[in-house]
Amino acid sequence: MKPVKRTILCFVIMIMILVSTGCGGRSATNFKGDAGKIRVMLFDRGSIPSGEGTLTDNRWINFLKEEAKNQGIEVEYIPVPRNQSTEKVITMMGANNAPDIFYLYEREFFLKFASLGGLLDYSDLLETYGENVLKLYEGKDILKYGKVDGRQYGIPSIRQDRKHYGAFIRKDWLDILDIEPPTDKESLVTVLKAFRDEDPGNVGDKLIPMQIPFDSTAFTDANRTTDLMRSFLSTSIEEEKTMLPVFRPGFKEYMAYLNKLYREDLIHKEFPTFSYAKNREQVMQGIVGFFNDNATLVGTEGFYGTLKKNVPTAELLPLEVYDHDDGSYYKLEHPPFGFYLMTPKSSKSPESVVKYIDLLCREDIAWKLSFGIEGEHYTLDDYGAPIPIDFEYNSKTLDYTGEDLRLIARPEMMLNADAKRSLDESKAEMDPYREFNKMVDELGKRDAVQPFVQLTEIKTISRYMPQLIKLSDQYWVKLITAEDFDSMYEEFIVQLNKNGADKIIEEMKDLGGK
Repeated sequence: MKPVKRTILCFVIMIMILVSTGCGGRSATNFKGDAGKIRVMLFDRGSIPSGEGTLTDNRWINFLKEEAKNQGIEVEYIPVPRNQSTEKVITMMGANNAPDIFYLYEREFFLKFASLGGLLDYSDLLETYGENVLKLYEGKDILKYGKVDGRQYGIPSIRQDRKHYGAFIRKDWLDILDIEPPTDKESLVTVLKAFRDEDPGNVGDKLIPMQIPFDSTAFTDANRTTDLMRSFLSTSIEEEKTMLPVFRPGFKEYMAYLNKLYREDLIHKEFPTFSYAKNREQVMQGIVGFFNDNATLVGTEGFYGTLKKNVPTAELLPLEVYDHDDGSYYKLEHPPFGFYLMTPKSSKSPESVVKYIDLLCREDIAWKLSFGIEGEHYTLDDYGAPIPIDFEYNSKTLDYTGEDLRLIARPEMMLNADAKRSLDESKAEMDPYREFNKMVDELGKRDAVQPFVQLTEIKTISRYMPQLIKLSDQYWVKLITAEDFDSMYEEFIVQLNKNGADKIIEEMKDLGGK
């Protein structure tokens, strides 16, 4: 979501939810009947292969509809553009027409929806209709992240791969210049200057030595430079529980580092005008020397493969470069959960909702949506692992929608240890970027740090965060581009406190990380 839109939405979110829920609070839902008809959100990624139908009319959708019908449930799928999902969901919640099943990744919105009484309490329903769901989460300390005051208002998805962001450099450029990869922040600057001065890719004025994000999410862990930011901060859990990143010791040095890169022409002068999609396009065009991105995305045909098609000699190298004072390269990993599955309190079909979620977690359903049809998409080996027959065929006939349809179900968790190892080995053998991805995986796990997750809502965030997001968006650019950095930073801190940052920190300290 664009920062400006998010700011506007944050201002109106409480009013919208109060209107849609009738200010009902979090009292237990009174289940009277079950209409049997539900609406389910479905990400629209604009990626349905030719010949496979449409997002809401294809073989997997129809298979799932038929299975739901056998349970007495009629399902309508509601497409929501992936890149606009948060604002669309908030708008639908405010208008009281959100799907019976929807999902968001942002914890702050989940907590706000729940605290204002906008969500269905799943607690008793799961006990009655959620046998497969509870079995999936058995022995895992995940469901607690979907609870507020001891009640289950959301079902967090289980995140299997917790690698977050990685750092990547053009190895072919290093080879052309005959220089070693950087190993810390200081040597990174030296390499970036060499890229700037020598233009090893011969890309001319399009050259971007280092790519950085365009907006203020860089002040949070949601940003691609979060590991760079954290390399300037201490690893104190107490600090993380009680202080916003911008007030932690070392944050000023982080911004000063980026300011230095900008002033030395190592960051593109027009970086604030580049969207995330544009950033990725620039990398795949072969004009970026060093960048940070999703660790699981880069080593794919759609990303690395596109780069290779555009620049056949291009070679990427994952590396550790954001050194801490103790010599380690700590990397923030994802929390153990992904998105939050939620249902509006106003849903007329609460029982069918949970029956449908439970259906998705049934082994045969989750298996088919994940691995496809035996003999067409996979064969079973001696360990019982579903070995893909043809990755390219599967991508065109299966992978385009299965993950979004099965939601919280994780069929790979249903495999025994031998079968899972066999499947992983088979995928690795067929992966054209297997050595690259193996290195990404090893680096991502080394010195990995789990983020602190605030279980209790910080109420001052709802009040002050809209203007703070707007300020942060403005000062992200101002601080990086400032000629007088120190004066601009002092101004930034003053403005933050004028707009409630000190009040948020005060509440964070009172809560003490609860």
